[in-house]
Amino acid sequence: MPNLCLTVVSIGCILKAGFKLEFMEGSCSIKKGKDGPVIGHIPASVNGLFKVEHVFAAVNTPITDEPMDILTLHQRLGHVSTDTIRSLIRASSITGLHIIDDFPPFICDLCKYAKTTWKPIHKERTTTVDVVPL
Repeated sequence: MPNLCLTVVSIGCILKAGFKLEFMEGSCSIKKGKDGPVIGHIPASVNGLFKVEHVFAAVNTPITDEPMDILTLHQRLGHVSTDTIRSLIRASSITGLHIIDDFPPFICDLCKYAKTTWKPIHKERTTTVDVVPL
């Protein structure tokens, strides 16, 4: 998500996957293996945090032209709207997929559930209370 304000990277997961991290003044490099090539570079910001530069396509990702229906892509992209998915495709932000978009409009149960409304909780009682003498 290019407009996301924060990207959290797990150093433990990177190391567990067999990559090596090298921290130098002002930057961090990610290497493939102990002596492999640098596959990622994260510059440090002024406040000392390492900010990941966003790109749309992953490095070394083979383009397979995998067929995928728009509902599956909707779910994999975190339930973004179909209009957003189509915009990403037109902008070539999503590559390597053959989108099957010939279905009628769908209703996503999770999106429908997330948009349900609840009755308001009033701060004061709106009905009368019957007082029973002791």
